[in-house]
Amino acid sequence: MRLFRELAALALAVSATACTLWYLADDPYRGLGADGGDAIADVSPIDDAGCDADTQSDPANCGACSHGCLGGACEAGVCQPTQFYAGPGVAEIVANDAYVVFSKGTAAGGGIFQCDVGAVCTATEITGSQAVVIGVDPATPSYTYWTDFPYGEIDRCPLGGCANPVVIFPDASSAFTPIAVGSTKVFAYDGTQVFSCDKNDVDCTYTFQRIAAATTVNGTATDGTRLFWTTGSEVWKCKNANCGAGVVLASDDAGAYGPVAADEATVDGGGVFWADTQRDDIFACNATACTAPTLVATQQKAPVAIAVDDQNVYWIPQPAKNAPASIMRCAKSCDATKDTPVLVAQADITLDTQTLAVNATAIYWIDSDGGIVVLAK
Repeated sequence: MRLFRELAALALAVSATACTLWYLADDPYRGLGADGGDAIADVSPIDDAGCDADTQSDPANCGACSHGCLGGACEAGVCQPTQFYAGPGVAEIVANDAYVVFSKGTAAGGGIFQCDVGAVCTATEITGSQAVVIGVDPATPSYTYWTDFPYGEIDRCPLGGCANPVVIFPDASSAFTPIAVGSTKVFAYDGTQVFSCDKNDVDCTYTFQRIAAATTVNGTATDGTRLFWTTGSEVWKCKNANCGAGVVLASDDAGAYGPVAADEATVDGGGVFWADTQRDDIFACNATACTAPTLVATQQKAPVAIAVDDQNVYWIPQPAKNAPASIMRCAKSCDATKDTPVLVAQADITLDTQTLAVNATAIYWIDSDGGIVVLAK
């Protein structure tokens, strides 16, 4: 009986060894080392997601399987910025998850162009109008909107182009700027008044609502239905989804509020973010009831642009003379007393455009040559 038990144990041991040797021989990612022995330690493990790639340097699998760099290089598992559109003359960028739309303003002969999101922009002209500022629907299929120089009107055209843009507000006496486009409304400012109009209206001449009087508007943003704008030391918002009037959301007599961004993920309870260019701070507050703004980041010199997506807020501090600009990022929940912003990239930018655009997959900005740079998130 004892001999039987010993033979059985030996058989189990041989069987286990045979299984192990079969696994090594059959696994295509394992083989023999230089000395003829098993080379398990010499071969990189397969990524958890199932791809056989160097996620530290592969631009198609950068940092993780299937995370592409949109044409940029991959260094140490991090995507690097790359040229999206060579330019020159880009004046403003807006983006949604399907298209990047940009204008060439008046100095470069005008024109509004669109590109599919991706690695390289092959620009398609939407219209030859000399657009001063532009906006684009956050969802697709969608339209782009612009203020037409020198006529002072607001025009609309489907993305993809149109022979005859629709003039939704033909007010030649006004010079509308800036403009914001939400899911249900388009907003504009003519130098003295802030307006809104339902996007389904073909002609807004008689349906534009005057939300509030304003002699100065430094920045505008929308959460889909409501407008938010900064006027020196105040952040204003539509009183409600109908935008019949404007109310002050936050104020600081010692501040100098500039660029503003709003979270479109939710209307009630969503966040509004703005820059104080006097104090070099980034603030956030509840879009519905702002009892006390949160200091997101400090010592961010006079931010010139700000943007937000579903997770983060991004901004560009004013760079020093002859120095590259820093593109910064922090979670929307950041608190300057305990959180530190992340440096996303350093780049030469065109400061007079003050444009930073984001969508679900990338960040876009205008470089010093008047082209567009893209960075995969």
